[in-house]
Amino acid sequence: MSNCTECGGACKNAVLGGEDGVLIYKYYAENDTVEHYARYDLCCDECTECGEYSAAKLCDRAEGGSLAALAEILDGEGYAYEVCPECGGRLIRDMAGMGSAGNLLKKFAEKEFPYSFALFDLCADCGRISDVHEKLMGV
Repeated sequence: MSNCTECGGACKNAVLGGEDGVLIYKYYAENDTVEHYARYDLCCDECTECGEYSAAKLCDRAEGGSLAALAEILDGEGYAYEVCPECGGRLIRDMAGMGSAGNLLKKFAEKEFPYSFALFDLCADCGRISDVHEKLMGV
């Protein structure tokens, strides 16, 4: 357990997105497509005292997505990672969440845009989600 950054209370791990998890893709700007989809859990810490949530992150899902497996696929493509500002790990640009996943990502990033297709950056090592923003397909 960790402590809440708002009130100092105890936090518990919370899994968001329902029992089916969230469907996440890798977006390729060069041909405006998504590939390498898998279901992950969208996780955060929830304070048991004040109810505040920490920043969301992607977590491996049993019988679903694995950040290590995603990194292995991208390694095979020769993907050039950037550096995660939180842990120094492998940062993947332009991951995508659509539908309920996109809506949850928008909610946690406190962003408002009309469509449920959200692009974001993801650390393959710590699961950190950052830079959530809108992307319209074909634009």
